[in-house]
Amino acid sequence: MRAKRLPILLGSLLLTAALSLPAAGQTAVSPNTDQSKVSPLTPTRNEYMRHALTRFNDWAQKVGNLNLHIMQGRVRMTGEAKGNVDKAWNGLKLAWGNLGAAKDEEWVGARDAFEAASANMQSVWDSSGAE
Repeated sequence: MRAKRLPILLGSLLLTAALSLPAAGQTAVSPNTDQSKVSPLTPTRNEYMRHALTRFNDWAQKVGNLNLHIMQGRVRMTGEAKGNVDKAWNGLKLAWGNLGAAKDEEWVGARDAFEAASANMQSVWDSSGAE
């Protein structure tokens, strides 16, 4: 079980590091930087991304545990329910990737898509009987 957590932990650490670095072609904002050249979305976006990363990692852990418990025979789930969870999880992973890659003008739409994918994941999870 410990080996299963390592890729999630490493991925989380890399993503956290990537969020703390400026994007390609941008520079870090220091307190003395002319704030007129910084996107007004930056503080809100960074705060949201930290919160979204926590939510994404929680789902990654839940899905990983579900898959492990299914393999161990501790959880039984219909093929349809498992397929629905997998489809929702893939949608959430795609939305997360798009959110992280979104430019300023795309970010609000990407955030809304991530929220919709998160809500779908929760709904599918609840209806699947997964714990």
